[in-house]
Amino acid sequence: MLPLIDPAVAHARTITPAVRVEAEKLYRACCDIGFFTVKNTNLSTEEFVDIFTLAHRFFAQPLEEKMRISIENSSHHRGYGKVGAEQLSPETPADFKETFDMSRDLGPTHPGVRAGDLFYGPNQYPQFEGFKETVERYYQRLSETGLNLLALMAVSLELPIDYFDPLFDDQTSVLRMIHYPPVTDAGQISAGVHTDYGCLTLLAQDAVGGLEVKPRGQDWIRVPYEPDMLVVNIGDLMQRWSNDVFQSTPHRVVPPLGVDRYSIPFFLEPNTKTRVACFDSCVTPKTPCRYEPIFSDDWITSRFNQTYAYRQK
Repeated sequence: MLPLIDPAVAHARTITPAVRVEAEKLYRACCDIGFFTVKNTNLSTEEFVDIFTLAHRFFAQPLEEKMRISIENSSHHRGYGKVGAEQLSPETPADFKETFDMSRDLGPTHPGVRAGDLFYGPNQYPQFEGFKETVERYYQRLSETGLNLLALMAVSLELPIDYFDPLFDDQTSVLRMIHYPPVTDAGQISAGVHTDYGCLTLLAQDAVGGLEVKPRGQDWIRVPYEPDMLVVNIGDLMQRWSNDVFQSTPHRVVPPLGVDRYSIPFFLEPNTKTRVACFDSCVTPKTPCRYEPIFSDDWITSRFNQTYAYRQK
């Protein structure tokens, strides 16, 4: 059973006894396993149902219709990725899944768009009613929950509770819908062993399940489905930021045979050109900083280029 965190207590950005309790629980979860579950997510049961209904509807379209918004047509890594487009682990075949990626839908007046930044730009949407409105509302809800989690994290790291807010006020976070088609081979892995390369991932999974994580020194453990809850994990960038105090834990997807699986991760990422250097509270004489400072977008771009075949053309 993963630790359970309530991020809503940090909404007012005031340090209360409840905030300190949740911050301590969060700190222990991030240090020990790198995964936890979240309640009070800003999402209603109906909103969870709506986003999964939309995912089913989108992926049920003919391939040629989905390819109209292929991610390869986008300068900003937005749109549809067909089965095999992504390879999370170099030790296994390309992942057996299809995806839809979106971020903040930004027009030509945004400074990042004008500058040609990979992470700022327009989305590609399918042409059916309600899609844009539903995914953008869900994106906003997850952004709010993620920022509340970062506020708890800041308290746990002896930083001001609002430390992360200005670093995410022009965030480059990505919402992704994933469809894993049915597998027929018991040894087939739908998503290879990997760690996420950003800050935090907030995942909604369906009742099929299949997510497995491997904490340090332990065997693989399966993460059960829990209605109206999110599974959250630390990414590589946050592990680096924390000087390896927080753990970005390997995980994979091994769904049951013969069934479709859907999941919807939200990858919480900072503004471009955010300087990531080890937090002072994570550096001691016995544990000096292990990493040189890096800009967040340089790190994520390098990982994109390793993961997606179309980026290597």
